[in-house]
Amino acid sequence: MAVTGVVVMVMMAVTGVVVVVLPGLEDAEFGVPRWAVGRQRYVFLTETSVVAVPVRFGAYQLVHIDLATLTWTRLDDVPLCELSVDCLAQQSETSVVTIGSGATSPRGVYRVSGIGANNQATTTLVWSSVDQTFPAAVFSSPEAIRFTTSGEPRLPGGTFAGGLCVSGVGDVAALAAELHKMESHYMGVLLRLAGKTNSEKDALFRSRSLLEIKRVIEGRAGGGTDVELIVLKAEGHDFRRAESFLTVLVKGKNR
Repeated sequence: MAVTGVVVMVMMAVTGVVVVVLPGLEDAEFGVPRWAVGRQRYVFLTETSVVAVPVRFGAYQLVHIDLATLTWTRLDDVPLCELSVDCLAQQSETSVVTIGSGATSPRGVYRVSGIGANNQATTTLVWSSVDQTFPAAVFSSPEAIRFTTSGEPRLPGGTFAGGLCVSGVGDVAALAAELHKMESHYMGVLLRLAGKTNSEKDALFRSRSLLEIKRVIEGRAGGGTDVELIVLKAEGHDFRRAESFLTVLVKGKNR
């Protein structure tokens, strides 16, 4: 369930569902689909102290929520912006352990202490996924790009020099026919299929499949743009084969 601007806390057999509104986080998402049991995006430290991980414009942030005053504070000392999976566990009434990474911080296990004490939290790297260390100056910090669209979604012209589609859909019609129950409604929402005829749906499926990508690439090449489409075969919902990673590295190095 996607919950925007509020945290929903369920207290079974006591008060039922309590909805807490947090002004200032109206455009943040607290809830996402959980693909495994035990994953959570918020954790109670005490009855009135909560640490949560809302996401805004693709960037995650760690916040402390005081239920007694219905206020929240961002824990700015935490240098992490990707906290999407198995991200929170309580360690004490003033500390949590989280798994995440940042623009200049490696993916690892981090301890955040001092939460609630004037929110002067400190972050300690407990375990890192890499052995090497590099100065932060060698990394470029990403900048979120936001734009509004009308009608069909479009990218602003000239914004990007390249693109990477990791879990793209090669055949939208096949995906719509074979999706499992949990995701069976995705195509209807993403492609705005409500009220459309079967022929209109078929046209949309064709236009959003890989064949349309090839037409776009051919059109750009015909206009004098240096462009190349790299299709990794035998992949599914993500890049997993060693050959795929090697292809991307070699192709990228030679560009």
